[in-house]
Amino acid sequence: MDVDLTYLFYGRPAFRPGRIDRTDRNPDSRPVFLVFKREAVSLGANIYPLDTGAHHERRYSPHLDGVSFSDLECSSVPAAEGRIVYRYFENNEDYFYGSERRDLDPGATSLVAKGFYEFLVESGRMNYDDRSRTVEVIHDQGISLNAALCGVILPDFLLHETEIAAWVDQCKAAGVQVKKYRPQSQTCAAREVERRFPEIADIQGIPL
Repeated sequence: MDVDLTYLFYGRPAFRPGRIDRTDRNPDSRPVFLVFKREAVSLGANIYPLDTGAHHERRYSPHLDGVSFSDLECSSVPAAEGRIVYRYFENNEDYFYGSERRDLDPGATSLVAKGFYEFLVESGRMNYDDRSRTVEVIHDQGISLNAALCGVILPDFLLHETEIAAWVDQCKAAGVQVKKYRPQSQTCAAREVERRFPEIADIQGIPL
């Protein structure tokens, strides 16, 4: 059965538009960031500690071999997203920049937790993309965009487009924080994502 799903990342952006070592002049690759209110997207969502698409394609073998989606799904745990962050990354800043804890002993009580932690430690050497260490939130229901947003960050040239400028005005009228940035004409779109980390954290009131 086909189901329409909305995929979100908890706390930080993880998708990279292009390779980290590639620059271009294509304005379409300049990222736009939509920051959602936690309470607007957490209800009824499924929560996973990693990129489910990559796990489905077995890219995280052998550490997560035999681990099912139901083993990884965390929505039944109160405040699961934050608990994953502080369990495996210790603080928000380390989570944003992908620095897992090195002093954690997950013990033998949970083979899933042990396998996931070993995967985090090893993933830095496996050249996985950044989604491998980002909490994923999946919705199977529609989300009212303007009602759910708390912030938008976009490249300044988009404000010259009439429809986008009108939508941005609607966002501001609804109390959404809107920030613009000016990208260099020749730049790495993937690096541009990392440059916006402090602003994204600030919109959410997250100290880095």
